[in-house]
Amino acid sequence: MKSFLDTANLEKNGSYIDTVPFKVFQQLFQHPLTDRGLAGFLKDWEKAREVLGEILEPAGARKARP
Repeated sequence: MKSFLDTANLEKNGSYIDTVPFKVFQQLFQHPLTDRGLAGFLKDWEKAREVLGEILEPAGARKARP
C-alpha cells in the first residue's frame, strides 16, 4: 500500500485488514474538511462555554448530596 487511496479501495472492496506504512496510516486521519470541521466545532464550543458559564461542570465535579 502506497497511498490513502489504495487503503480506501481495499475497504470498499470488503477488506477488513490492511498492512500499511506509518505515513499512510497517518493520512487516514488527516483531511482538510475534517480539520476545518474540528476548528469550527472548537470555536463554537468556546462561545457556548462563555454563554453557559457555570452551568457546565467537568465530569466528576459534582459533589455528592448529603
